[in-house]
Amino acid sequence: MISHRQLVEEVASRARLDDTEAADAAVHLVLAALSSRLDAPCREHLRQAVPAHERGALMYGGEAADDSAVRLDELLADVARPVDATPEQALFLARTVLCRLTAEDTDLEADLQGALPDEFGTLFAEPDPLPQRSSRATDVPAPLSEEEIAAALRQRPGWSGDTRELSRTVALPADRVQLLLTQVELAADDLGHRPRTQRTQDGVRFTVQTRSVQAVTPLDLDLADRIDDAVLAVGGGSAG
Repeated sequence: MISHRQLVEEVASRARLDDTEAADAAVHLVLAALSSRLDAPCREHLRQAVPAHERGALMYGGEAADDSAVRLDELLADVARPVDATPEQALFLARTVLCRLTAEDTDLEADLQGALPDEFGTLFAEPDPLPQRSSRATDVPAPLSEEEIAAALRQRPGWSGDTRELSRTVALPADRVQLLLTQVELAADDLGHRPRTQRTQDGVRFTVQTRSVQAVTPLDLDLADRIDDAVLAVGGGSAG
């Protein structure tokens, strides 16, 4: 499960908020607004998927809000109002939080979508490029070209992919997988940028992408290099 610190830092990084307190508030607002619109079983699934620190934001017991309150524009207003955000910014924050949580628990997305009206489906789309908000709003990494990706892959033989994303599958004994994941987590913390990870039958698969632009950027190459360093440190190799 993702930790509270990881979730808050990732929301701050993607939303380019100026501090983690603002990101923490955004996470709480999204979870509280969503929780109040779920029935008890679905709310409990959401509670189990979030870090323990966030569970206080979720409504306990009781019934979900009545149908008149189960509207997407009302949920976005609940998120936006306390932080003086626009509906577009609130949608971005909600997508960012849910994207990260459902990446950890794929059943959660199906459960939530089944419990909410169809219009809420947009919350589960990949976040679009960030609406203008902070002083760093123009500081968006530039996607790499096909030629740049080809050159990068030649220098990183364990990796494959295209301009959208790069992946590496690492073969490791089961008792060393967690050690590798811990090393990669530390590297990702240092960069403020995280890979997607998926355990495989004989190891783990890493995928890097700058999700705010839905493409591979120099930041992803830096992360790939850090992952390679971690693999060398624990003695893994490329699968296949």
